[in-house]
Parts: sequence; C-alpha cells; structure tokens
Amino acid sequence: MDLREFLDNLEKAGELHTVAAQVDPKHELGAICKIFNERPNSPALLFENVKGSTIPVVGQLLASDRRVALALGWSQKNVFEETVRRATTPIPTRLVASGPCQEVVMEGSEVDVTKLPLCTNNPRDGGPYITAGHVIIKDPEYGNNLAIYRMMLVSKNEVTIRFTPGHDGYDFIKNAEKRGQKNFEVAVCVGVPPAVYVASQFEPRAGVFELEIAGGLAGAPVDVVKCRTIDLEVPALAEIVLEGELKIPGKTGDEGPFGEFCGYTTAQVPNERIMTIKAVTHRKNPIYHNIWLGKPP
Repeated sequence: MDLREFLDNLEKAGELHTVAAQVDPKHELGAICKIFNERPNSPALLFENVKGSTIPVVGQLLASDRRVALALGWSQKNVFEETVRRATTPIPTRLVASGPCQEVVMEGSEVDVTKLPLCTNNPRDGGPYITAGHVIIKDPEYGNNLAIYRMMLVSKNEVTIRFTPGHDGYDFIKNAEKRGQKNFEVAVCVGVPPAVYVASQFEPRAGVFELEIAGGLAGAPVDVVKCRTIDLEVPALAEIVLEGELKIPGKTGDEGPFGEFCGYTTAQVPNERIMTIKAVTHRKNPIYHNIWLGKPP
C-alpha cells in the first residue's frame, strides 16, 4: 500500500487524529506531536491546515506496535517476529515506466523547497528540517542504499545532509572522495509506502538494499521509476522526491543545533556538506511526512 491507503486504514482503525485548525510549522506542530507522543495509545496525526503551505502534514505514523502491524498488514501480536522473518527474504525492485511521484515536476530555477511545509520541531533547532527524508544513494561496489538522514534548510534549492560515521551514507561518500568522483547523487523521498518506512530502519550489511527488504515485508516488489536529473531510482508511489547532488569537494556550512531522539539538543556542526536540489517531483496534492524527534515516552 502507499501512504494514502495507510492513512485510510489508520482512520478506519481509529488510529488517526485530524487537526483541522491552522498550525504553525515552526514549533507549534512539533509541540502538538510532543504532547501526543507522551500520551499512552495516542493516534497518528494529520495536520490539514499548515501555515504557509497548501500541503498537509502527517506525523507519529509508526509510534505504536499496532500501527506498525497496520502498516505491514498483519497481526499485532506477532509483528516483531513476522517483520524479522520477512526481512530475511528480500524481493528485488521492479522498474516501471512512470509513477505518481512524478505527476508534477519542477527543475532548475523552478525548484523551491521552501514551498514544502518544512517543520522546526523543537525550540532550539537551528532551522526547518526535513526529518523523514528517505535517502537513496549508490556505490559502484556495494550497490544501492536507503536510510533516513536529517537535512536542514539552507536556501530554496539547498539543504545540509548529515552523513554520520558508522552509517553507509558516510562510507559511500568517503568512497566517492577516494575515487576522485566530482559529483555524488542523492534522491530524497518524503511520504513513502509504509513498508519502505519500516525497511529504512534496518541496518543490513553493505550491499543489501533496503528497498528490497521493503519488498520482502510487503510480499511484492517495490515499483521504482528513474529520476529525471540523476541516475537513481525511487519508489513510484512516493509523495515527494528531491533529486540532489553533492559536489566533491563542495560547499559546506553550519548545521544544527538539532533536537534528537534521545531527548537532548545536539550542538551545531560546522562544515557540514550542502546538497543542491536539481529537481522536485511530487504527486498531485501531495502529503508531507514529518518525524518529530524527542525523548520517547
């Protein structure tokens, strides 16, 4: 299923709360997520009216075992065991000619990520962040990789991207530097099918593509389409895709502070890599996914 079908299923199960009032994406939306996060058995959230944007925002999607079970389509009582079992049988992606994620296309001077409802979730955050950016990258030796990396807004077509040591993204770009590569391509998917979201949290050995794990979880291949400006493939049912590029060596800037999942605000990071966004594609009437990060209940 895609994000839209997942939201329909959450609503039918009483697991989705809709906020109709206008909400400010700077601090207010994050504060509401924090309050709900601290309540037992709280639902996922859909913000229909976000100040400064026409795009609705969803959050708290997988904040309970029941919602993980609904995302994957099986019983809550065996969701952990079934997730682990199915993840051991990856299914390769399936390339298709076109997909909803490219119903609307903006390239070059048309790119303006400030039109997305980027959220400043916590009081001391250094600026608006993309927190649910499912990043797809590739390496000639290890193949493709999918994971969530945080990105802070720099300008209408630039964001920082935080590749930390110990993660594949850091290793992949270091490999590119060693090879003398001049450009490092990055695709960022926001609002992905729920099986892809779950699979992004796996840390398999290098060479195992998390989109193939998502296929194993879903029991069917994840359909992918070719990006328009870079040589990567993205889920056809994603809501929003940013096609970007890091220059090597490239532009850097200060990143953070950032309110992390451990409940602390991390310090500002100097000389973080800055990515240029070459294209933005999205579905008609897209839905934006925001992950509020803070101390777990």
